[in-house]
Amino acid sequence: MLKVVLDANIFISAMITAKGNPAKIIDLIRVQEIELVLSLSILEEIKRVLLYPHLQKIHKRGQNTMDDLNEIAAVATFTKDTSPPLDIIKNDPSDNKYLACAMEGGADFIISGDNHLLDLKNFHGIEIVKPEVFLYRLTLI
Repeated sequence: MLKVVLDANIFISAMITAKGNPAKIIDLIRVQEIELVLSLSILEEIKRVLLYPHLQKIHKRGQNTMDDLNEIAAVATFTKDTSPPLDIIKNDPSDNKYLACAMEGGADFIISGDNHLLDLKNFHGIEIVKPEVFLYRLTLI
């Protein structure tokens, strides 16, 4: 089974638009067609961002959003966050946690919409792609 790390923006997009590519990826995780690799630091970031007032106005789902996130996290494989901190992405050091999680969890892909990550294209054999590229690649496997 393919292992993926999702950037927080993929989770947020899936919560806002239930029919977009990020939501399709979340659905694949829910039915365990792909395996989500997650760390506590990534989960904390997602929860923090979901509580931004301007995002709450957009998704208007309140506690349901947190329930959805907890449901997804329940099927995830969590890393131990024991890897030494990485210093690969200089322009946004907080993005390094995705690289560390992917390495520690043996992920095949990092799925993101963030150019700091996407510009790397590949990190230690882990492909970094947009949601639509991942879904296309999935059809080829």
